[in-house]
Amino acid sequence: MRVFWLVPGLWMTFAFYLPYTVDAMSTQQGAVSRVNEHRICMNFMERHGWHISFLEEDCRTSLPLKLTFANPDKILEMYERWGANRLLEDRAAVEHGIEIGRGAIWLRLTAEQYAKLKRPLVRR
Repeated sequence: MRVFWLVPGLWMTFAFYLPYTVDAMSTQQGAVSRVNEHRICMNFMERHGWHISFLEEDCRTSLPLKLTFANPDKILEMYERWGANRLLEDRAAVEHGIEIGRGAIWLRLTAEQYAKLKRPLVRR
């Protein structure tokens, strides 16, 4: 609630209400959890298997880990586990990308998961 002084001796009170309420504690906890998350872009392309590559949030810096899957089920699983937005439209966009053979998904990873992506894969 805010109080404004308009004319000497006359105070006018305005109350601003939002159509929803925000719990201050949940907002702070949400902010804390977002600090420890990393947002990355996962690109996928079908070319004799599904080739997956990862980009930093700036969409310019490539991460060293590259994956290849035989079928697109793993792409959908990765979206369901770590997708940044899990709206119906986003799932439809992922499915459309699979249908046309290429697409991208934004993922939210923990610091530990992100560190594994940044490590180059050593083949033995």
